[in-house]
Amino acid sequence: MSPSGAASERRLGWAYLAVALVLGAAVVAGTSGTLLGPTESGVIAVILLLACAALALGAARWIPGLLFTLTPAVSVFNTRQGFFPFDYVVFALACYLILDALWRGDLRLPGPRSLHLAFLAVIASGLLTLFLARELSSFAGHLKRVIVGYLAAVIVFRFADRERWPWFALSIPVSGLAIAFLVIGVYLKRGFLVHKAYELRTFYSNVGWGTSNYVAAVLSLALLGSVILIVLTTRPWLRIVSALSLLPMGLAMALLVSRGTLVAVALGLLGLFVAVGGKRRWGFLALGALGTALLTQLPVFKVILLRFTLESQNFSYYARLVGWKLAFQRFVEHPLLGVGLGQGKFQTDELSNLDPHNYFLSVASETGILGLLAWIALLWIFFRTAWVAARGDPSRKTWAISLGVLLAVAVVHSCFEPTFAGANYFFLFFWIAAILHRAADPVRS
Repeated sequence: MSPSGAASERRLGWAYLAVALVLGAAVVAGTSGTLLGPTESGVIAVILLLACAALALGAARWIPGLLFTLTPAVSVFNTRQGFFPFDYVVFALACYLILDALWRGDLRLPGPRSLHLAFLAVIASGLLTLFLARELSSFAGHLKRVIVGYLAAVIVFRFADRERWPWFALSIPVSGLAIAFLVIGVYLKRGFLVHKAYELRTFYSNVGWGTSNYVAAVLSLALLGSVILIVLTTRPWLRIVSALSLLPMGLAMALLVSRGTLVAVALGLLGLFVAVGGKRRWGFLALGALGTALLTQLPVFKVILLRFTLESQNFSYYARLVGWKLAFQRFVEHPLLGVGLGQGKFQTDELSNLDPHNYFLSVASETGILGLLAWIALLWIFFRTAWVAARGDPSRKTWAISLGVLLAVAVVHSCFEPTFAGANYFFLFFWIAAILHRAADPVRS
């Protein structure tokens, strides 16, 4: 194909992308007045204008990359009707992916085939429990959560080639900044008082789609991802943006006063320091030490310290132990298929509508042993395929190790907080994990 023909094809491809995003943004904008409120509606209108600008300037190389960069940042918006705005964006990008594959005549699955099979096994394990569903809307919501996570990973694997990978990587600190500014803005709007930081933390931290522990868990993904970019990436501008994003993310993390997330972040930094060899490991240690030093200087640090030291704070430990016991008992009573995907909250057993705060037990009790094995296989295959692809290349191997650390931290975190059960966390986790995977297993432009 001649250079002019290739350029025309590329421009036409980006035009298809822009049209798909405009359609997705139009759907969101059309419903945002009732679903999101006036402030968020204005932001959605801006996103719609950006999509229109991308259509008009499809030949400009930076506009399409910016659309990928902004995709996970849309996760800050909330909805009460079952679909988040980022769901629409992911579905629009998935539609473009199909159009692009048809246009090019390349119907190969992007990324490792075993990873697709693992995702489909998780989805199938949920579908098998359809006949057990007491509340179809809850079943559909949880199934959609898994499908959106899968599509997010597929989109990254398809479009994050060597040329566009930096734009995808940039989406990690950008999403962290969006969440951090949302949290800080909500705290300022509600008149945050330090001495009320714990007592009113649910009120202060309610951003619509979650409160302190869950919001902090979502933010921790972007924070750890940005730390990895600072140390491992070779592009100075990406390092600078990631470094600047740590300040507001760290402040928001402190305001949320979440013990579990602080422990998870500390484990992540420690894991990166231990697992990543060479001089780069000292970068993780330096960032961890600097972050700890800055945290101790904040007025809210005293509240954080009390959360770890006051005996009255130990109640949550015992509550989790009880929840784990009851969830395991539910699994023992329904070992094959569980009680149904998303149906745990509608049961009348001892656990009732309580979340066990352990995703392995949630999966086992709702989708049975088949769903549990499928979930474990997915996590293992995600790391294993990156590790095998990076074998023999030290720089790529480091990215695979960082992916393994992120997976391990997320798994540990999910054992005492309801993380993967939330749509925002599930989507952002697999988006970031796929970006790290693609760095370990790059493809040509």
